[in-house]
Amino acid sequence: MTLGGETRLGLLLVLAGGFASVLRRYTEWSTPGTVGVGVLSATLVATVLVGSEAETEESAEVGAEARDAYAQALGAEDPDVMVETRGLNAVTIWFHPPQSQVGECGSFPSAPVRQHLDELGFKRVVVVDRAESGGICSFPP
Repeated sequence: MTLGGETRLGLLLVLAGGFASVLRRYTEWSTPGTVGVGVLSATLVATVLVGSEAETEESAEVGAEARDAYAQALGAEDPDVMVETRGLNAVTIWFHPPQSQVGECGSFPSAPVRQHLDELGFKRVVVVDRAESGGICSFPP
């Protein structure tokens, strides 16, 4: 339902075609009339359904900045732990803690930190074991 990466335009074309087809079948209107009404109806529906797309992109950008800032703060709090965000809109956080802090998969970081990561919108937490085995532990916050 997208056209050239534009959801609103793709939705508009699909709805306009559908509305015009229904109007033409069940009314005795002319073809130009059904197309005109179909396009107008589709424009209204597409605007209502996809109207918040710009707001969503803006809030995702703000969320990414907040996630980056929190990751930097976590890294500054403990110089032995390297923390970085990855992925589109910084939804994954990577921890590189010293071997003494790793423990079982899911035990690092602490539960309050994981809860805050979830509240900030992180989708994945990755803890990299610096041991020779190069183990990686990945889980949702």
